[in-house]
Amino acid sequence: MLIGATSADMGGKSGFMIAGARDASATIAAQKVPVWAYRFSYVADSVGKPGAGHATDIPFFFDNARIKYGAATTPRDEQMGKTISAYLVNFARSGNPNGGDLPVWPRYAKASDEILDFAASGKAVPGRDPWGAEIDDLQARTAAALASGRYNSLTTPIGAMLDDPAAKAVLARYLPAMVASPQIDMARGQTLVGVQTYFPALLTDATLKAIDADLAKVPMARH
Repeated sequence: MLIGATSADMGGKSGFMIAGARDASATIAAQKVPVWAYRFSYVADSVGKPGAGHATDIPFFFDNARIKYGAATTPRDEQMGKTISAYLVNFARSGNPNGGDLPVWPRYAKASDEILDFAASGKAVPGRDPWGAEIDDLQARTAAALASGRYNSLTTPIGAMLDDPAAKAVLARYLPAMVASPQIDMARGQTLVGVQTYFPALLTDATLKAIDADLAKVPMARH
């Protein structure tokens, strides 16, 4: 199996896409099923902002970035497509993505935690997951947040806080423009940490820590 997610996928690093892909890789590999894990961090040159969003790997896996990006497609975009699709063709032919002069994609095992990053640089970079320790820490914090029974930036959907006047007041104090935006409804099912990648200057770690400290004083509404 090939298992992975994009670098700015839904839910952030601790979410069901990125951390979920890592957990799935470990669980399935433990059953002796060959697994090659990846992260797609490349962003097309024309996008102009960091972070590979959900499903942005698809045009590259199928080497048709030009269909997606048209005249804005660059040689670097096309090279990334050729690299990724070569791995995919190898996997379809033999059940192993490796072959030719491609960088060796290490088979996944929980102990080694090695993935292939289709990096922002445009290169395929194998190595130990640089986010591994952070994801483990986030998952431990998530478990603690769920057990706390309090609103928090890690596990509480934004919509649930907006529906509680006291929690909404906390958000409005720190994030007035976000709370007032009509587009906030698009993020109701996400957590603040889950959308942090998209608004790094607004949702800094310090801001989220301060929000969590105030939210801890708000009794959670019972439905």
